[in-house]
Amino acid sequence: MSKENRDSDHIWHVWINQRQKERQKENKLWEQSLYEFKRLLAFLSYGAKQIADAFEGKLPQTHQQCSHQPVEQLKVLNVLKCSRDGVDVTKCPILQSLSDSFEEQTKILSRPKSVLYDLMAKTCAWHVYTKAISAPEGYQFSIDTTEGYLLDTTDRMFWDRVYFSLSETDPEYEHPSPFPTGVEA
Repeated sequence: MSKENRDSDHIWHVWINQRQKERQKENKLWEQSLYEFKRLLAFLSYGAKQIADAFEGKLPQTHQQCSHQPVEQLKVLNVLKCSRDGVDVTKCPILQSLSDSFEEQTKILSRPKSVLYDLMAKTCAWHVYTKAISAPEGYQFSIDTTEGYLLDTTDRMFWDRVYFSLSETDPEYEHPSPFPTGVEA
């Protein structure tokens, strides 16, 4: 991580701590999900590299606790495991399914393996995050983000028009336009 990114991350972490102290004064719950989300974003910056190393047999086979300690040869093969279920990522059925789909799709859309590893990291992040925040399988979130996380007026106009066109029941019937004259859907 670059110094600039470390500094930005530090500023965000300080703010998160300050926010929690303010919430505590108001007897509000500590927002563990915010800390977890911060860890998720951090993982996305290095997760693809870890996964690539695991699949390509490039995980380190030595360990050094700190610069003042000797380098130790590992006594067992280094394996990258999921923090949620303890599964070796190279044997994870979810990642295998993603890999199979990737292989099928890249027959049409050629993409390097690095794209697969990035998608795997995102998938791992989602899978671990859902357990970390105790979301039950199939959980429906209370905010509909299918239109986006943030919307400006033009986004809202777009979605309103999409929903209007989807609500038309008879394709043979000419509905009058809901938009003022001169404005097209």
